[in-house]
Amino acid sequence: MINQGSHNRRIRGGLRFFFTEFGFQSNPPDRTFGVSLSRQARYINQSDYIAYHNRRVSSVAQYELFDDLAVGSFNTGLRRTNGKAKPALKAYRLPIWVTRSGSKIKVWGQVRPGGSGQTVQIQNGNKKFRTVKTVRTGRKGYFEVRIGRKAGKKWRLLWKDPSGKTFASRIAGINS
Repeated sequence: MINQGSHNRRIRGGLRFFFTEFGFQSNPPDRTFGVSLSRQARYINQSDYIAYHNRRVSSVAQYELFDDLAVGSFNTGLRRTNGKAKPALKAYRLPIWVTRSGSKIKVWGQVRPGGSGQTVQIQNGNKKFRTVKTVRTGRKGYFEVRIGRKAGKKWRLLWKDPSGKTFASRIAGINS
């Protein structure tokens, strides 16, 4: 689909993509077109994962930070109109995507702000989480590793910023 325009000679081939004003409507507040708050967070991470694996995507920019006061407008924010964080804020700050990879689990993630050498703990569990692997990010803040299957069905990331504050990702299941 991404090459359809060039295949039909409507646009030049090999163009780079910049996803600007990208986001998912959430319910609340948009009860008509919005997805649940947890699904909004999951979709943000899935979209980042897909964009990362497409060499033609140069950047993805979240739109908006806050939901719009008008329910019929854009309600793709990481925060509600009153400033309260949605689950999407955690998802955007520290993306995680987990898939099966043969007999192993593949964990992809990103640290925002990026930069190489950021230390990230990959944790596994159900109610109680434990670190199963510590990784360092590449030069743009990403990592992708394969890990042996673990007992817990849920995964999360922990990252400590330069000031010492610890951030956790959303809790992620294994995606098909």
